[in-house]
Amino acid sequence: MEKIFKGMENGPEAIDRNFAELVDPKRDQAFHDLKVDGRLSGKATREVVQMDFGPAIFWRFGPLVLMYVSVEYKNMYTSSWGYMGGFMVPAGYRPVEKTVVNVINNFKTTQATIDLNGALMATDSDYNSNTMLEIQGSWMTNDDYRI
Repeated sequence: MEKIFKGMENGPEAIDRNFAELVDPKRDQAFHDLKVDGRLSGKATREVVQMDFGPAIFWRFGPLVLMYVSVEYKNMYTSSWGYMGGFMVPAGYRPVEKTVVNVINNFKTTQATIDLNGALMATDSDYNSNTMLEIQGSWMTNDDYRI
């Protein structure tokens, strides 16, 4: 591969030679400096995000996101169209498609959805405001990691 820099006289020819080298079927494509030790690793993160109603815990392992929330329901509010106010999955954890999560409230299991923008939407109006509300879910994300 030939280094290309601004103002070089033979820039187009160097680009052509580099491209020809990349597409050459005889090109050596082996990894010569790769070492494998049997461990699978990747960037894993854990973040506690303070929402309007309390903390939400997010774990991320590559593109996989896990979420856990446990709050008193009285601290949350639900709009007439289902948005559970104060809850937005932050950038870095948003799902790639509309996602269903489990909601446990007053010993009853129901579901809620998380939209692509991260908004939590209630799918049931029978939440008991006197008990704890737990939300658990997992999904895939294409978001970049948070810095």
